[in-house]
Amino acid sequence: MRSDMEAQESALAVMDKARALFGEARFGSGWLEKKAGRTWIHVCAVDPTQGEVEALLEAADGAGCVVVVVPVARSYDELLSLHEAVHSIDIPEGTVGGYDVDARHNAIMFHLRRADPGAMDIIRRALPADAVRFMIDRTRGVALAMGEGARMQLDASLGIAVGDPIARGDVPDETDRPATG
Repeated sequence: MRSDMEAQESALAVMDKARALFGEARFGSGWLEKKAGRTWIHVCAVDPTQGEVEALLEAADGAGCVVVVVPVARSYDELLSLHEAVHSIDIPEGTVGGYDVDARHNAIMFHLRRADPGAMDIIRRALPADAVRFMIDRTRGVALAMGEGARMQLDASLGIAVGDPIARGDVPDETDRPATG
């Protein structure tokens, strides 16, 4: 039986294969997670072909891992370019506590200190709407009247608040390792 370290090294080798297979122009991102005692490799790619998916499935099978290929609109390099473009957006001061690349959603995540529809509209007009996500984030200075460990997320397309409790289980654990292109 392989150790966790050996399993992770095998999974990272599959991730490296995905990066090489899709190249910088099409590799969206990737991360690892441990589920049911197995290492799952999540790979995001722009327009993956069936042949590319099969090659990754074969590599993952040989590594004793599970691979999930998710088609996305943008490569990680494109997301980094959008991230850099945020510097040129005239966003009202005090609204955004931070922003980062959200690899899982293939978007730029804006951590808002408060719900500000005007600021959200400015951001949506400056960047492709499907590449933008908003989160009201109390860890960035917002006080929410919710239980510990809970967050509210604003849907970028509808602009409505939706409770997003961490206990739901979709928050990365210590085995997740986002790929950085």
